[in-house]
Amino acid sequence: MTELLKIRDLVVAFDAFHAIDGLDLTLEEHEVRFVIGPNGAGKTTLIDSITNLVRPTAGSILFAGEELLGKSEYAIVRTGIGRTFQKPSVFDELTVLENVDIAASFRLPFRSLLRRRKGISDEVAQTLGSVNLTDQSESPAGSLSHGQKQWLEVAMVLVQRPRLLLLDEPVAGMTEKERLHTGELVTRIAAEGTTVLVVEHDMDFVRRFAHKVTVMHEGKILTEGSVAEVQSNETVREVYLGRPRDARGAAEALT
Repeated sequence: MTELLKIRDLVVAFDAFHAIDGLDLTLEEHEVRFVIGPNGAGKTTLIDSITNLVRPTAGSILFAGEELLGKSEYAIVRTGIGRTFQKPSVFDELTVLENVDIAASFRLPFRSLLRRRKGISDEVAQTLGSVNLTDQSESPAGSLSHGQKQWLEVAMVLVQRPRLLLLDEPVAGMTEKERLHTGELVTRIAAEGTTVLVVEHDMDFVRRFAHKVTVMHEGKILTEGSVAEVQSNETVREVYLGRPRDARGAAEALT
């Protein structure tokens, strides 16, 4: 396997508080990695650091051998990294199709953006189909359910053909059926060649779709392994869901 993302000694400090504290993480190409941990563990800050929404205090983030620290958010997108947010970021007043079409245009020369394009490209049509939104293509994005908006945001990233997709709690607020479709979508995205990092709280979703899990705690990597290995780790049981006296509740959530 080839290393795609290599993070070493990453520190993100806000005054005296270290949201990320000397973190090391490696992702192989075509891998699906789930990142879990209690609130405040630094999971979203990790994604924000990779995409330069927050500036690391120290460390290194190599993507395909290229240092990301110091690059602008736009330049990082151009290297092949895409992300979604906990709250979907879409244009509510535009149609589903227009949202994806705008996202697809970011690779086009500026002059071509001034010309009115006719019809729908095969790439946009295929992307809408992959996220199960073909029937909603002419609907305003604002009329979609929360889960459908999450899929639309994924489509807006996928149409840009990223090598690495970062998903921040993709199934939050979804129905059971929507969570199942999202898990199948993540699996398919990876099978088609995109590396995926998923930050998630929903342990049912993690157990069902994760292969390798990274557990964060207080800005560091606590442990990594298969779902079974993480579930059986007593330190994870104590840290992830609370103090030792909460072990019964932790066990119920992790099994």
